[in-house]
Amino acid sequence: MRASSSQRLARLAASASLAYGFCLAAAKATAQCAMCSGAADASAGQFAFSKSTLMMLSVPYLLLGGVALYVVRAFRRSREDSGGAPGDGDADSAGR
Repeated sequence: MRASSSQRLARLAASASLAYGFCLAAAKATAQCAMCSGAADASAGQFAFSKSTLMMLSVPYLLLGGVALYVVRAFRRSREDSGGAPGDGDADSAGR
């Protein structure tokens, strides 16, 4: 059974807020290497330095997630266009 668009939107909003909460909670735990952490502590730009590191670390995961989402949607779309999953037909249509 497919979820309605409002349910999908609610799940997306919950996931986004959870991810945002993890990013905020992890801000203190994102101490970079010892040299970078020391340089950030000595400067006034510690917050910006930490956030830029989080940004650089998140980009590969976001790109991979986007590609995975594209593949899953393409697979589902092709399965819907063909009328079901492979092997869903009866035995007679399989060449027997």
